[in-house]
Amino acid sequence: MSTPSKNKALIANDISSLELRSLAEISTGNLLAEVDFRRTVASLQLTQNKKASMGQFLTPASVAELMAGMFDRLDLPEISLLDAGAGIGSLLAAFVNKVCQQKQTSSLRIVAYEIDPFLIGYLSQTLKLCERECQRVNISFNYEIREIDFIKDTAKRLEVNLLNNTHPAEFTHAILNPPYLKII
Repeated sequence: MSTPSKNKALIANDISSLELRSLAEISTGNLLAEVDFRRTVASLQLTQNKKASMGQFLTPASVAELMAGMFDRLDLPEISLLDAGAGIGSLLAAFVNKVCQQKQTSSLRIVAYEIDPFLIGYLSQTLKLCERECQRVNISFNYEIREIDFIKDTAKRLEVNLLNNTHPAEFTHAILNPPYLKII
């Protein structure tokens, strides 16, 4: 009889042999279901210590949908979204899904910050799925992944803007949920 932790290790070993490319091949055609599957795969490969030390919380699809439902003003012709701690992009996918369902915008631009190299591969796959979804409904989609700490990058950008006496309004929407360290 194997213990739950041994079962989890066996599943994680089996899953780690899957390549990101192969996940796309078993696609369900449902953006949020595909991203949630990737979230489960990634979560099984992350240790609790790493999750805690990096403040990682991989958002389930149901929570991501709830949070995306809180955005308003999705009737703009152009939308720019910033995600300060994107993880694998669950919240981004839920937002894109909502924008695509409403079909009231013509252009969507996303800037996603993520510092964990392991998650960046998953994030890239999620954004490619989002791009596919936007193409399906004729929404122009552009994205950028910034592999740098959001707070440090923002402080540097603000310093430059203050010195130049400028204050750009770059984004129409933001997910300001950067990674945090949970003190136990």
